[in-house]
Amino acid sequence: MGLWKETLRGSHWVILLCILVGIIFAQGVTNSDDVAALSAFTNLWQNTPSNWVGIDPCSDKWIGIQCNNNNRVIQITLSSIGIKGILSGGDIQNLAELKALDLSYNPGLTGLLPSAIGNLKQLENLILIGCSFSGEIPAEIGKLSNLRFLSLNSNKFSGRIPATIGNLSKLYWLDLADNQLIGTIPVSDATNPGLDLLTNTKHFHFGVNKLSGSIPSKLFSSNMTLIHVLFDNNNLNGSIPSTLSLVKTLEVLRLDRNSLTGPAPANLSALTKLSEMHLANNQLNGTLPDLTGMNSLSFVDMSNNSFASSDVPLWFSSLPSLTSLYLEYLNIGGELPQTLFSNSPLQTLRLRDNRFNGTLNIGTAYSNQLQLIDLTNNKIDSVTVGGGYTKQLILIGNPVCNGDIPSYCKVTVSASPSYNTSKRCTTLPPTCLSGQNLSPNCQCASPYTGTLFFRSPSFSDLSNNTYYTMLEQGLKNKFVQFVLPVDSISLQNVFVDSTNNLEMSLGVYPSNKTSFSEVDVIGIGFILSNQTYKPPPIFGPYYFLAQQYSAFNVPAPSSKKSNNKPLPIIIGVAAGGVLLLGLICFCIFILIRKRTMRTEESASWDPKSSGSIPQLKGARMFTFEEVKKCTNNFAKTNEIGNGGYGLENLVSIWIGDGGSVWPLDLCNLKNLLDPSLGFTTSVGGFEQYISLALRCVVENSADRPTMSEVVNEIEKIMRQAGVDPSSTSNSLSVAGSTTTPVRHPYEVDGRFDYSGDTTYDRIEPKDLSYNPGLTGPLPASLGNLKQLQNLILVGCSLSGEIPAEIGKLSNLVFLSLNSNKFSGRIPATIGNLSKLYWLDMADNQLTGSIPVSDATNPGLDLLTNTKHFHFGINQLSGSIPSKLFSPNMKLIHVLFDNNNLNGSIPSTLSLVKMLEVLRLDRNSLTGPVPTNLSKLTSLSEMHLANNQLNGTLPDLTGMNSLSFVDMSNNSFASSDVPLWFSSLPSLTSLYESLSLSHTHTHTHARTQTHGAFMRLRDNRFNGTLNIGTDYSNQLQLIDLTNNNIDEVTVGGGGYSKQLILVGNPVCTQGNNIPNCKMTVSAPPSYNTSKRCTTLPPTCLSGQNLSPNCQCASPYTGTLFFRSPSFSDLSNNTYYTMLEEDLKNKYVQFKLPVDSISLQNVFVDSNNNLEMSLGVFPSNKTYFSQEDVTGIGFILSNQTYKPPGIFGPYYFLGQQYSSFNGIHFLLFLLYFIASWDPKSSGSIPQLKGARMFTFEEVKKCTNNFAETNEIGGGGYGLVITLLYHLDNL
Repeated sequence: MGLWKETLRGSHWVILLCILVGIIFAQGVTNSDDVAALSAFTNLWQNTPSNWVGIDPCSDKWIGIQCNNNNRVIQITLSSIGIKGILSGGDIQNLAELKALDLSYNPGLTGLLPSAIGNLKQLENLILIGCSFSGEIPAEIGKLSNLRFLSLNSNKFSGRIPATIGNLSKLYWLDLADNQLIGTIPVSDATNPGLDLLTNTKHFHFGVNKLSGSIPSKLFSSNMTLIHVLFDNNNLNGSIPSTLSLVKTLEVLRLDRNSLTGPAPANLSALTKLSEMHLANNQLNGTLPDLTGMNSLSFVDMSNNSFASSDVPLWFSSLPSLTSLYLEYLNIGGELPQTLFSNSPLQTLRLRDNRFNGTLNIGTAYSNQLQLIDLTNNKIDSVTVGGGYTKQLILIGNPVCNGDIPSYCKVTVSASPSYNTSKRCTTLPPTCLSGQNLSPNCQCASPYTGTLFFRSPSFSDLSNNTYYTMLEQGLKNKFVQFVLPVDSISLQNVFVDSTNNLEMSLGVYPSNKTSFSEVDVIGIGFILSNQTYKPPPIFGPYYFLAQQYSAFNVPAPSSKKSNNKPLPIIIGVAAGGVLLLGLICFCIFILIRKRTMRTEESASWDPKSSGSIPQLKGARMFTFEEVKKCTNNFAKTNEIGNGGYGLENLVSIWIGDGGSVWPLDLCNLKNLLDPSLGFTTSVGGFEQYISLALRCVVENSADRPTMSEVVNEIEKIMRQAGVDPSSTSNSLSVAGSTTTPVRHPYEVDGRFDYSGDTTYDRIEPKDLSYNPGLTGPLPASLGNLKQLQNLILVGCSLSGEIPAEIGKLSNLVFLSLNSNKFSGRIPATIGNLSKLYWLDMADNQLTGSIPVSDATNPGLDLLTNTKHFHFGINQLSGSIPSKLFSPNMKLIHVLFDNNNLNGSIPSTLSLVKMLEVLRLDRNSLTGPVPTNLSKLTSLSEMHLANNQLNGTLPDLTGMNSLSFVDMSNNSFASSDVPLWFSSLPSLTSLYESLSLSHTHTHTHARTQTHGAFMRLRDNRFNGTLNIGTDYSNQLQLIDLTNNNIDEVTVGGGGYSKQLILVGNPVCTQGNNIPNCKMTVSAPPSYNTSKRCTTLPPTCLSGQNLSPNCQCASPYTGTLFFRSPSFSDLSNNTYYTMLEEDLKNKYVQFKLPVDSISLQNVFVDSNNNLEMSLGVFPSNKTYFSQEDVTGIGFILSNQTYKPPGIFGPYYFLGQQYSSFNGIHFLLFLLYFIASWDPKSSGSIPQLKGARMFTFEEVKKCTNNFAETNEIGGGGYGLVITLLYHLDNL
């Protein structure tokens, strides 16, 4: 009765609270349209904020939602919280009052940007930075007449820039950079808008796309207020328009890394406010522009152009603000004026590969900020340093270096300066928990992290720490100004990336707490995404990409999504309110009752009594030093607790990524371990060792195993871990041999024959691939390795120029330097490598033209034995030399895709009769395609898309091997459907977005026996589309978007695959056919299935479930197929064939491989087919170092050759840190042989133990009954030590 009296005593305030809730509920209902829209988002999204529950976002103050006084949603800001899902398919158009939408830094947001976004007439800010949106930017975005801020950068948008953006007269900020946009820059005409109408816009950010065509003269006018014009890293051609000089407000100009030609406008000097000018890596010609009078210029880079030879211009010494002058490879001559070096702000002079001559006199009044003078490869014959200039001076390749070799004539390898915020610790810094870092103020916390990208800083001296401390202070002040709990700012890893942006890692640390809340993170992200924070002007325009923040100090949302969704309808206030009030009152009543009962229970429990024991749901976490201090260095006098939970229960200290540490020194056991075993590698079989050790020290001697049983058990554990017990090595040693010589798939005169009795770990040559920690330049001394046949450095981080000395390696057969950070030009000396078979320099930052031989210099045209030219994804410019190809060549792969090449395709290409794969896509090539291209009858894949090719569509008749053809997005003349459309027997994929037309399009899809994909969008096909009845059974897609088709006849065959006719007349005649609707579906992605016959096991941290349902740590990485002959990614047969083929290759080389896993198959932005690879070990949980080296070598040196349909490939491996080995064996034997648990003396400190769950321990001890107590002493009666295998 007492309990009920206490409960009823509180009934008065319960009733009062219910009334108040009812009043609030009746007055605070969010608009039903807005609720419907947000409810749709909760259905489409995962990881929504923790308080997105209920039906009233405004009154319940949903995180990231802001409402006005009319309970209408006006702002959605949800940056950095890990949302996954799509934006299309919801009811976004219902948010009629929405003014700001910021979903930035959620890379899990994918799919299309819905056209319904054009209905948000009040929208002022649309910010979607760093997501994964794809497809075309909808033209309806031009209906957002109030839009001021549009940031869609760093997504995967494709297609053209919508001309309708020109309607946004209020637009201030326009950022579409870092996407996959193609086509020309739109300007207005009599009927269409264009970007030239944006007279109030100050920011044009279009860099790092695939835009082509010329920069329209009409784009610029004197009415414009632009301060930033960024079109860098595209495929633009033509000349720089002279109208650019009309934009008097311009401060930053980036046109670098395109294929621009012609002279620089003579009136460029009229841009007197211009601070940074980047014109490098183009094909500009004429005279070097006169920059006299441009007194604001601080950074000038015009390197790697084709300007006419000239003497030192007068403006060299007349620019008072100049900090950085980059004029490389420009053929400038004459003697450098001494006054150039005395310019007070000057920091960097890069003038290599010119004709500067005479005496270099730095003088005594040189700038105190001058850090680098690089005059490599000029004609300077004497040097006068003057006042003792001690910074970096490089004169290699000048006549002055022909005699004595002073320091400035030597190659110095030094790491680039990289700033890291210092720690201001006044005492010994603490050890932080997993997921936490040490802040600059020496507090452990979970920082908000990401990367800052500065697109055009005005300085080049990266070693000046003043810049970064100024940036740190400015960032912190801005966050504090907006009342965000920020303690300190950390900046790290400062460097200039491949697109010439200044990158640095940012860490924002919380104040007076260890982690940020969701509201904090959204606030920090918003300040960076909408440019509320403006850095010091010297940093120029910037953007930020955040990493996902998962350490929110709020309870995680329920995994049951249904519990987090708003109700699909709003209950009426009158009727629904009564129900809700009743429910609330009932809940409060129950809570009061439970609280009272819990108080009585906790006050009365006796641990010695029978009955259930309270289940401890969590505990305070103590550091090792805290426990040590509180127990007086673990003295017995400080034993705590008693009974079933032990006298002193010491739990392992958590550090790093959730692992555990056993302090060996504390227990005097470190000297017992063989030093060769190491302490940092993971422990193979450790769980079994500890289990065995525990059995050896049980109280009852009769229960302990004998020594022979221990030895047998140890040998068994070693064999299970892949270790030979009889081996003297501490790592895996694989025996075995091949029964027949194994030939390298790309053999040259048997040079790659492997001996039949050679195991894989002795295969020569070794390589250093897949080590991204390998940095710095490739040393010129490499040229002294005269016997070197194979140089394989795939996927490292090597930088600088590839040394010309590489041309001295006369025996070189295999050269793979792809996927590094090499810059500069392709060394012409490679042409000396007459034995070279494989040449791969793709995916670097190489610039300049393709070298061919002349009377005095070698070139790539001399490589007649080479079969592979892989130069894609660089910044190569100029034309493809006609001399590059000849009938003597044996090339089968020519890959120059994703560069800045211009000019025409040389007709000599048809002389290379063996050619199988041609990729020239994503350049700025012009002119007609050679008419003799059809002579390449062995050609299987031809990619010419995204250029400016013109003339007639090439005739491919007779090219019977062609399976994949892509000539989309060129400027071919209008034509009817060519006859060869139906005459290519091997064709699987036809991509043509051109200007083709034909009436009654029916025979082509019907007669292709292998055709899988037909992308014919944006042409002029008309009449009736008749697929017929005998269409290819492999035909998966017919995309005829935006043509002139007015009728469709599917035929009796009932074609049921994907047919897209959006934008055709047949869809505007009231026909309600599914082919006229834009469907949003995730692209098919293959994932290797699991072959489990029973319930799959739960794997330890660091392990995955293999296809054969075994837990193990796989060797992982990414496969890139550069030109597959198929386009149907949903055909699983291809991948199962690849899996089986890979496994067979590893088994052939005696590698312990159990199974292969392929996942996440997709076509990337470079048009490569990507997929994740996992290789799982056989009969053990980890690979040894030898295993990993062997697996990587088979992929890096192309020993594995995939099925022909996959074409050329490369692989990038991830770091493998779970190597197997023998660990703690000596400790275990010593422990067993020498300790008597019955004797007196100190108790050994066990360094790790089998991990038991709470339920396991509870079960094994009969709910912790005293009759089941084991052990004794300072560590208690029941010991449970945590053990994590992956983080020793």
